[in-house]
Amino acid sequence: MRLLRSFCILFLLFSTSLSKASDLQFLTENYPPFNYLENDELKGIGADIVKALGNKLGIEKTPRVLPWKRAYKTALTKPNTGIFSISRTKDREDLFQWVGPLFSVRDYIFVKRNFDFTGQNISDLKKIPSIGTQAEGAVHKALEKMDFNNLTLIYQVSRQLDLLLTNRVSALQVSDLAMSFDLQKNSLSFSQVKPIAILSQADLYLAFSKNTPAAEVDRWQKALNELIKEGKHAAILSKHFPSLSIWGQETGIEVQVN
Repeated sequence: MRLLRSFCILFLLFSTSLSKASDLQFLTENYPPFNYLENDELKGIGADIVKALGNKLGIEKTPRVLPWKRAYKTALTKPNTGIFSISRTKDREDLFQWVGPLFSVRDYIFVKRNFDFTGQNISDLKKIPSIGTQAEGAVHKALEKMDFNNLTLIYQVSRQLDLLLTNRVSALQVSDLAMSFDLQKNSLSFSQVKPIAILSQADLYLAFSKNTPAAEVDRWQKALNELIKEGKHAAILSKHFPSLSIWGQETGIEVQVN
């Protein structure tokens, strides 16, 4: 009888775990090269890592691709919801449960190559007519707190490079990887732009809503740890990341945004 009772308890726990896993939903945005749709297939660094984690856990879920503001709000309020690829900041720390980091990026402020800028500090950046930045993104919020009143909010990041090259924004805040991707996709030379400021490194995560069971979140973190140990994580990164950013050695104004 005691053995039967123990078996029933284990079965219930296992069933609960399965039901929670089956209730999970994943959200992301269309922001290449991190996560993006190509011929209705989700690709990108974050997408590939999350897919590999799901395969390891035996969980097949097709992430929903939404505008960032909507995805973020949903992840804040809906149980059993994961969102990626999201920066882990002080303001967000207690809003989610975190799995990661999945990967890291370096953000820059870019201008067109012929843009006349000789500034030496952050106050000079604030004098630029307009700096395009992703609406509701972590950098947008950080720069806003630093009294940048010249921000132009971008809601369709697929248009951000065009906004810069057609002078609808004077400068563009974006990661070196995203800039590289956009230039190559449009068959443009890297010499079209130059960085004038380098921002803090950002670690990108998979974040779960607070009302997701902690045990489920822990399973995903353990799966990531195993993926790293097995070398499969490094293989995914090497597929997407250049060996060295072409802008990594260029100097510029340093802006701490974390």
